[in-house]
Amino acid sequence: MNKTGAGRLLTLAAFLETLPRSVFDIERWAGVRYCGGSAYMPASLRLPSKRGRKGITPAEMRSCGAAACALGWAATIEPLAGRGLRINKQDFPEYSGLIGYDAGALFFGISLRESEFLFSPNKYSKNPSPKTVAKRIRALCDKAGWVEAAA
Repeated sequence: MNKTGAGRLLTLAAFLETLPRSVFDIERWAGVRYCGGSAYMPASLRLPSKRGRKGITPAEMRSCGAAACALGWAATIEPLAGRGLRINKQDFPEYSGLIGYDAGALFFGISLRESEFLFSPNKYSKNPSPKTVAKRIRALCDKAGWVEAAA
């Protein structure tokens, strides 16, 4: 993990620590389709894409009742969303042509195993809160020697 990846992870951890549990679902990449579906979504709620649709903000995602996992939320928050991580039309996180945990690994500069450890529901004994995931992110960064870093 390099400084950029650590900074991105710590930015996500700080965001997750403020996120209500009601809009966090580790088993759902992003609940955008629950905002009315990608094809029927108002322009103000559309996600980033290569076609230039407007990005969704955390406040907009919360206001429509959507829920997402940590990686799904990462694609909606600044400054992470502006770095190429996005939610594709199938509501999967995507980065540099990779999808899901692979996208998370490349974006955060961690191994696929670490990406799954942080973001997979199968790596938690029960449905975790966003604060639990944030704590795991911070522990991984601390283990790598990155206590604080800028995104």
